[in-house]
Amino acid sequence: MDDMVNEKVYRATLHEQYEGLREAELQCTLMIHRHHATSDLICPPVFDNVMCWNVTRAGTNASQPCPGYIDNFRINGLAVRRCMENGSWYVNPETNSSWTNFTDCFPDQSKRNSVNNSLNIIQTIQVTGYTISIVSLVLALINNILFIKIVRFLYKRLKEVNKSSHFNKTIILKMARTVCILIPLFGVPDIIFVLLSFWFDVEYLYAEMFFNSLQVVQEFWKFIYRCKKTEQNKTGCRRASQPSLSEETTVA
Repeated sequence: MDDMVNEKVYRATLHEQYEGLREAELQCTLMIHRHHATSDLICPPVFDNVMCWNVTRAGTNASQPCPGYIDNFRINGLAVRRCMENGSWYVNPETNSSWTNFTDCFPDQSKRNSVNNSLNIIQTIQVTGYTISIVSLVLALINNILFIKIVRFLYKRLKEVNKSSHFNKTIILKMARTVCILIPLFGVPDIIFVLLSFWFDVEYLYAEMFFNSLQVVQEFWKFIYRCKKTEQNKTGCRRASQPSLSEETTVA
């Protein structure tokens, strides 16, 4: 039990995993293109989205060390892939696709067993993730459309404002300047956090959550300030509409 806990595993960041997978897929694609079909009963080279498998004789198992570019894979583990007697790779009936056995690549027995028991859960999470991504994309498009409408509104008002109406023109110019200042800030934090995710696994999430919490607090204080300012403007309008004492004396 102690040997299983202390066994060595590969450590790789998200960026290193992404680069490793991309390089493995590129090398495997070149191998597949160089492969020429023969009359022998063999399984052709294939990339299983993790590692590349060379030509394998029918009715045998192909094995190779677990890839070092995948985080938490065992250094001494072996990945296994079955070539069937008919010259085709083994197809998992649950996923209806060719399958590689990575259970020996995981550092403990519980994780090895969870691979075979969690395929449906993984597929559900994948579909849910794609759905959330599509919804987020639609919301982002709506946000961009509203922003374009705001810019068009400001542009039309600038054209329609009378030159003698200096007060209204000044307000619109301030609004336009505020919008222009916000333009580069819309995507800058998201771009920064996306880039950080390639080099850091969890650390960047804390920075993102902290930044988002500051945004919430900032928007809350902005809302309070606007409410107070609106109330002050209403009070000023009421006072301005009431005649002063000197005016009443003059009229009398």
